[in-house]
Formats: sequence, C-alpha cells, structure tokens
Amino acid sequence: MPKTSEPKGTTEFAALSDALETYRPPCHADDRYTADDLTPSTLAELQAGCDLCHIRTLCAAYARAARPKIGVWAGKHYRPTTHRTKGNTHD
Repeated sequence: MPKTSEPKGTTEFAALSDALETYRPPCHADDRYTADDLTPSTLAELQAGCDLCHIRTLCAAYARAARPKIGVWAGKHYRPTTHRTKGNTHD
C-alpha cells in the first residue's frame, strides 16, 4: 500500500504549536505579521520582535519546511509571487 505523505511542515508545525501552549511570542494577536503590504519601517519593527522571540528557531524550522506564501516568519518576510508578462504593468 502506498504511503501517504503529510503536508509540508506538519512535524515542524506540531513542535511550534506545542511551544505556543506555554509562550506568547511578539507576533501573538498581531495581524501585521501576516499582512501582505508592509512598509519598510513596519517590517523592521516586526523583524525586531522576531529577534526577541524565544521560539524563533521553531518558527524558522516551520517556515523553511512549509514555505508560507505570506507573512513574517522568524524575521524573514514571505510575499506572494506575481508573474508579469512583457508589457503587463498590472499586478
């Protein structure tokens, strides 16, 4: 019988989720960490919050495995990719 694979990041998310049971990181309840339109100053502020986070390593492991499409994860800014065709100026 073929083995079904888990979604990417399942194990890492479980570890991160366990840590969140006892620790509230700077990103807790702050929607800016999952916003897609950040100013450079807001991004710097959020990244500074990540620098202080006690579970940053777990967050980084999850982000590397799951490759989130959007947000600030362990100080790294993930953004949706847009595909442009020649002459297309609309996003």
